[in-house]
Amino acid sequence: MNWLRFFRRAKKDAESAADLQFYLDTETEDNIARGMHPEQARLAARKKLGNPTSIREEIWRRNSIGFFETVWQDLRYALRTMRKSPAFTLTAVLILAVGIGGNTTMFTVINGVLLKPLGYREPGQLVRVFLSNPKQPQYDASFSLLRLEEIKASAKSFSGIGAFLKFKQRMALAGRGEPEALQGARVWKRNFASDPQIAGKTATLNSTAYTIIGVLPDSFVFPFTGTDVWVTRPAEWSAVSSRFWPYVNSLNGIARLKPGTSLRQAQSELNVLNRQYALAHPESNPERAGAAIRVTPLKDHLVSSIRPTLLMLFGAVAFVLLIACANVASLLLARANVRSREFAVRAAVGASRGRLVRQLLAESVVLATIGGVLGILLTRWALSAIKHLTALNLPRMEDIRLDWTVLGFTLAASLTTGILFALFPALWMSHPNLATELRASGAGAGRRLSARRRAFDVNIRGLLAAGQIALSIVLMIGATLLMKSFVRLRSIDPGLQSSNLLTVKISLPLTRYETDARKIAFFRDLVQRVELLPGVDSATVAMSLPTTADWIGTNVLAEGQPAVDGAKQTTARLQSITPGYVRTMGIPLRRGRAFTPRDENPGAPPVVLINGSFARRFWPGYPAGRNPVGQHLREGIDHTSWMEIIGVVGNVHEGDLTGDSGPEFYVPVVVHPPQTAYLAVRTTGDPMSYADAVRKQVLAIDGSQPVSEVRTMEEVLDATTGQRRQAISRRAGRPGSVR
Repeated sequence: MNWLRFFRRAKKDAESAADLQFYLDTETEDNIARGMHPEQARLAARKKLGNPTSIREEIWRRNSIGFFETVWQDLRYALRTMRKSPAFTLTAVLILAVGIGGNTTMFTVINGVLLKPLGYREPGQLVRVFLSNPKQPQYDASFSLLRLEEIKASAKSFSGIGAFLKFKQRMALAGRGEPEALQGARVWKRNFASDPQIAGKTATLNSTAYTIIGVLPDSFVFPFTGTDVWVTRPAEWSAVSSRFWPYVNSLNGIARLKPGTSLRQAQSELNVLNRQYALAHPESNPERAGAAIRVTPLKDHLVSSIRPTLLMLFGAVAFVLLIACANVASLLLARANVRSREFAVRAAVGASRGRLVRQLLAESVVLATIGGVLGILLTRWALSAIKHLTALNLPRMEDIRLDWTVLGFTLAASLTTGILFALFPALWMSHPNLATELRASGAGAGRRLSARRRAFDVNIRGLLAAGQIALSIVLMIGATLLMKSFVRLRSIDPGLQSSNLLTVKISLPLTRYETDARKIAFFRDLVQRVELLPGVDSATVAMSLPTTADWIGTNVLAEGQPAVDGAKQTTARLQSITPGYVRTMGIPLRRGRAFTPRDENPGAPPVVLINGSFARRFWPGYPAGRNPVGQHLREGIDHTSWMEIIGVVGNVHEGDLTGDSGPEFYVPVVVHPPQTAYLAVRTTGDPMSYADAVRKQVLAIDGSQPVSEVRTMEEVLDATTGQRRQAISRRAGRPGSVR
């Protein structure tokens, strides 16, 4: 069969009709010339030629492809039938659009997050190097600069290894006081006019000069979505004091395997290096006792936390599609009663059962295809909404987009759906009882069914209804478990009063605030200025914000407790604060007193606050038994002198809301002045309405000092809650996950 002839059938048919007419005319003229009457001459010519219509049909058939021809006829008939039943068509299409659209949306997310390779050279060689401790499931996987340097010096399995700060930072260009959001190529295009000679020039970030060595493409997204500037010397942007930087675990490691090196070989080498490090530094990181270096593919590490959630949601939307199929199948069965006489007539004139089934499947596929097109439109809208929901915290968000793979999935889903929901109606309607159906006439035609077919109809409808109910119950149970978990998460007390609380992040450049005295003076002046603003109740500065996990830990020792070696010493979270922190944050004071300005004076006795978990760790009988107030402790991060405990405060969730708050102690900011800190402001009205006034006070002290992450405390908690929802979603499907 020549495909060109197939597509030129209409032209060929016209030519054939002209040729046949020419033959008839010529033969008629010849007969007349032989003496025949014109009418007899025309009849003789037609008798000699034969039936012209049959000849044209045979020529058409020879130029056709049988299967495609009948399929095309079925499709055209399906469209005419759907046009005659607009209510049924609209209902079925909308049901299918929701089901197919939901599946397409989830597949688009899964394709971008889980299936696509990372957009880097030889992505399979990229690995994540981190610490793991089987005894601590919620273990912080970051490590210190000291450990990183030893791995780089000794490891032979990697062609390159490096690390990045585990917390995202924001900076301002050219030392401007108003912070900018650096977004992709806009930095190069907007701030440097797409200068092709940009390499080697200087840019000022937070009053620090950096030499530009290159421009990365828009497609490069690492390590955080929205990262636009990559700089060296991460210690300058950390909340940790520079003198502690080599020992504090704030780095995430990444490496590239050498060609031919397997993960197992790299892991074996790291196991040896880990044992050597433990022997060489037995006291450096006691909280890391039992920790081991692990290596995993970078892609697996990026998506491991979200994979179970996405697969669970994909299963849920698959159930929704099955329910949609059952719904449409029920509609088709109901519609089959009206069309039963139609198919009986078609069967009576010679249509085979296969031909009838093909006609019904064609109608179903057309419905599913239209539903798939609408599903694509729904997917575009849903993806736009997903990308604006920052609380989802999806990795590889930039790779989530419609492409040919997604369109192919949608086509396959539409075809499969069309066949699936049409299967039972097609098998039933394609085998009509000719005698019963053809005897039916009048208003009841098409609705008088035999007892056997009525029973079959009822059984199939009952089966479809039961399936819909079962699938719906499964979805309702899952949704109820998730909602219950979300409600429990929202009801968790973070340990503070989040209403009317404004938070601002301030990163002091090391070039201007290189000494503790300068940092202390800046923070003290800022708090005093902000507290004088109308509508401000109080203000404070802290090293980190609750629930953000931007904290550091250190080993501590309480006076009178038995001495233990470094690996067994208790680890506690350290918070550096200004006076007024407890009041501003709304943290309950259980015993003793909070810090006052006198505690920051030179020569003042060193004092410390502890939380309830800290008190119970060292004085198990608390709140009964020995009073912690008046006791002394010493921290290991700086080997400070003994500090007197002057108060006990309530537990605050510095990290995971669902986890234990853990032991924590607070020291005056003069003890550990942070390079990066948070300003918290308690207001009498809407906190965001004070943002400009607070920013002006910062600029009044230092006209080139940027601020960033201006948020209310409720927004901070909402962001933390959104991140925790992923973990809850992973657990909600397991027995006993919700209590």
